[in-house]
Amino acid sequence: MNAIKKTGLLKLMAVGLLTSALILPQVAFAAPEIKTSGGGKNWTFSAGVTAIRDDNLLGAPERGPIPLSLQGKNFDDVGVRWNSNLGYKYKQSSKLSFKFDYDVNQTIYEENSSRDITTQMFGINSEYKISPLVNIQMMYKYIYNIVNGDDFSGINYFRPSFNYMHRKYGMTAIHFLYSDTNNWITNLRNTETTGAGVAQYIFFSNYTRRLTIGYQYRKDDAKGKNFDLSSHAVNVGLKTPLFYGINLTTDAKYTQKDYKSRLAIDTRLREDNQQRYSLALDKMLISKMGYLQNLVLRGLYTHTYNRSTEDAVFSVNNHWELGLSAAF
Repeated sequence: MNAIKKTGLLKLMAVGLLTSALILPQVAFAAPEIKTSGGGKNWTFSAGVTAIRDDNLLGAPERGPIPLSLQGKNFDDVGVRWNSNLGYKYKQSSKLSFKFDYDVNQTIYEENSSRDITTQMFGINSEYKISPLVNIQMMYKYIYNIVNGDDFSGINYFRPSFNYMHRKYGMTAIHFLYSDTNNWITNLRNTETTGAGVAQYIFFSNYTRRLTIGYQYRKDDAKGKNFDLSSHAVNVGLKTPLFYGINLTTDAKYTQKDYKSRLAIDTRLREDNQQRYSLALDKMLISKMGYLQNLVLRGLYTHTYNRSTEDAVFSVNNHWELGLSAAF
């Protein structure tokens, strides 16, 4: 009976790992984002292509045997990701503005087509300036995910935020989030997510360097109660120029996830403690040439260590990226 229970649990965990990979970008820490594309134009367009590699794409466990569903597969895989964004900015008044955008990105792997992902995002972002240093933003996105050619999930995502820029201490950002996920593979993973977070951005050297400290709480309420969870995440990041026009961005994030599901081998509740460290270097190759603006070369390395009381998801992954992006 335990073997049957564990096999079923591992299948649902495989869906869960992919679900987490799709949702994670939507619940990241709120961050001040300075768009340099478009040169003040109402219409903006950007695109990029990136080569990627993961040495444990499928999440093979560090402890215990390899699950039958993963045996014989290549965990170390390479792929390519392309992305594009079309946006339109509308200024209602000196205080109120809107941005409408449409994003498409696709990731294709050489060996593991089950991880091929195509995502479309339709978004509206509004900003109301209370004063030159204080604003309120409201973001809405609909995210439509296709995995290996099949419809996977649709997500309605809302995030209001309050941002205050202090002339001496930097920017404080407080955000709330709500998302409603329809998982078309298994309705047990249909999930309502609520959460809130705060981040402090401290600027140095005439705003060329930035230190980030953040915290976020999130709660997932799934139709299948075994997939309910609550999480606490803290992160510290640094962005700074180096030399020859090269910029460095580093980030360290720790997330504790408490699940309501019990382990496959006993009655304890599952708990994950995830550490993620990333380092990125970027350099602008062309600032402007005709219609082309901001051609940027970027490399990224991310190390993820997921320590779990469930051996099947106790895993380590190293991820590399090298890509080009440009605005027009």
